[in-house]
Order: sequence, then structure tokens, then C-alpha cells
Amino acid sequence: MSTLTLDKTSARRVPDRLSTPAGRILSSREALLFAITVAIFIANSSASPHFLDLWNLAALVMRLVTFGLRLLGVPGIVMQIFIGLLLIPVVAPPIVIRHIRSGAAA
Repeated sequence: MSTLTLDKTSARRVPDRLSTPAGRILSSREALLFAITVAIFIANSSASPHFLDLWNLAALVMRLVTFGLRLLGVPGIVMQIFIGLLLIPVVAPPIVIRHIRSGAAA
């Protein structure tokens, strides 16, 4: 606590801010949201064997990109072209990996 003196007769105590950077980071709202996200991620990955498969990760990437483009206010036709171009590198790896695992790729 710091002491703030306004005049000779009264002194008021003002609480200090968190003094360490680690204390500020750990008590922030973002740290709480990150901890909740990690906990949900761990719970889902232990509950479902399909949570971390490549198709779901590809869908997540597409949704995050679409969400970001909407936040930026990108027009619909530009977003459709960009998402269409992004579909190729996002959807192709799960298909290629599945063919490699099954031995179909020569």
C-alpha cells in the first residue's frame, strides 16, 4: 500500500497495482480464458478419439479464417475466393495422409 498525502491533516492509503509482471499476467481475464480453453481441449481430446483428427482440424482452420475475414469486413465474394483457394491446402493433406496410411498411394 502506498500513502497518498493530500494535505497535512489527512493521509489516504491507495492500494498498489500488482508489482510483478507475472502477477499481472496470471490475474488477467485472458489468462483465465486461456486456462478454460486448455481444460476444454484436454477434456475433449480424452473423451473423443475423433476430436483431433485431421478433418476436424481442417474445419477449425476454415472457420477461424472465415471468422477473421468477417471481423475485418471483407466482402462476401472476396471471402469466397480466398476460402476456395485455402480449401486446397487445408483439405488435401488429410486425403493424402489417409491414402498413404492405407497404402493406396504409389
